[in-house]
Amino acid sequence: MTVRTDRVDSDVTGVATSKRQIIKVLLEIEDDLGGRVPTAAVRDAANELQVSERTVWRWLEQSRDTGPAQTRRIDWTPDDAFFQVYAAHRGNVAATIRDLERAGVAVPNYATVRRRLRECDQTRVQGAVTGLKGLRSKQVYRVRHVPHRNHTWEIDHTEAPVWVLHPVSTKPVKPWITVVEDAATRFVLSLQVTYARPSSNEVVAAIASAMLARPLDNDGAVSGGRPARCQWDQGADLLSDHVTSMMLELGIDARPVASYSPHQNGKVEAFNKIMKSELLTKLPGYSKGPKFGRDNPFLTGGGKKKPVLLTGAQFEELLSEWLDVYNHERGHGQLNGRTPAEVWVSDDYELRHVDPDEIWPAMLAVERRKVGPTGVRLNSRHYMCAALTRRVGQNVQARYLPNHPDFIEVFDETGRIHIGTAFETLDDDQWQEVSAIRREQLSQVKRDIRGSVERRVTRALERPEDNTFTSSRRKSDADELLELEDEASADEPPTMTEPDPSDDLAADDADEADDDYDDLFDLETA
Repeated sequence: MTVRTDRVDSDVTGVATSKRQIIKVLLEIEDDLGGRVPTAAVRDAANELQVSERTVWRWLEQSRDTGPAQTRRIDWTPDDAFFQVYAAHRGNVAATIRDLERAGVAVPNYATVRRRLRECDQTRVQGAVTGLKGLRSKQVYRVRHVPHRNHTWEIDHTEAPVWVLHPVSTKPVKPWITVVEDAATRFVLSLQVTYARPSSNEVVAAIASAMLARPLDNDGAVSGGRPARCQWDQGADLLSDHVTSMMLELGIDARPVASYSPHQNGKVEAFNKIMKSELLTKLPGYSKGPKFGRDNPFLTGGGKKKPVLLTGAQFEELLSEWLDVYNHERGHGQLNGRTPAEVWVSDDYELRHVDPDEIWPAMLAVERRKVGPTGVRLNSRHYMCAALTRRVGQNVQARYLPNHPDFIEVFDETGRIHIGTAFETLDDDQWQEVSAIRREQLSQVKRDIRGSVERRVTRALERPEDNTFTSSRRKSDADELLELEDEASADEPPTMTEPDPSDDLAADDADEADDDYDDLFDLETA
């Protein structure tokens, strides 16, 4: 009888993977070797089954007496009653078994139940555990093809899980981020940050900002333009009349996705996950991380158990820097490793650029402001332009884009007439334009006052018997005219106080001023 000793290693560890198969192989080896099982074979079997050698020897002894153990398959399948209890316990198999056994229902052991659940429809299993979210994770979907850039924009809000400090609030707040992403190229066209739940105004501002043309490289490539379609979820702010009217005015097809169907807006949802995993989780103040990291300098301040939080401006700066990396440097897996900017530039679809005059009416409308000496004050900033120098004291309407505080668009009180673009910081040329208007205003006021003085003097000379033109009045007119000549560079003409005729000193001064006024009048009439 030939003994095949090569089966000791190859059959035990290379082929057999279950207890019954391994014991069967060991019994065959025992027959081939004349009733002897090598210790090495038992050791290999124990390692494969992750049990002790003694346990394998015991199994061999039991198999010699009763033959190889036969597995008895229990004919049981989870039914509707089981899944109802299973869903009530949110996927806890042990609790489900205990609950059914107390109710008198026959249920197999824990391992068998878990094995039968793996054989069931996983959409039903995951739906019982996590609800609709689990159901969607196990369903199949059709891939939506977007033909070119600016065909479809996907818009969504997300609350950043980061606590930041903001001057408008005495407590830390979590900012909200509004994202506008091109579905074809994955290029993020606009990203707006607000420190309260976004309203329709933020949505309009984000879309308006995304349509503005911005250079991408030195070859003249630009982003922006008018999209053919915008889609978003069923949020009330996105379905508002404000957003709808803007879409109609700009000729854009607005298509909300179906309720409870975030996969239809999947590209921007995927961007939100990437942003959270690659940026937000690494920022100080991350709300889902450790509250006080003992050895983390970003979460603790100087050894004190006090979290160091970012300001709103710092958070927006970091977010802007990361967005540049995402658009221009980070390769995207769904774009074959290319960046969104590369795909955008390589797309030959002609952009439909939008005139800024069309975007202004859709910009975020702010409550009315009154033009003051320093211009329009908005969000603790002062904005000025040449056109506002003629509207001090008037009510106007200011419109602006979030994350672009360097300028505002100023309209009249009705919002129909565009006054001009006001800037927080004016350059030298803009200030010279403002100064020229101020000098023109001063000259005009001087001419008006000089004309009024001449008119009163003329009327007094024509009616000498009229005593209403007193010497004190004549002194006031003359001094006012002389004061205007001396204060040519002042913004406003000074106001003079008329002397009291009852005062003797004032009356003497008025008499002495008659000759000066006559000389001045003669000079002007000459």
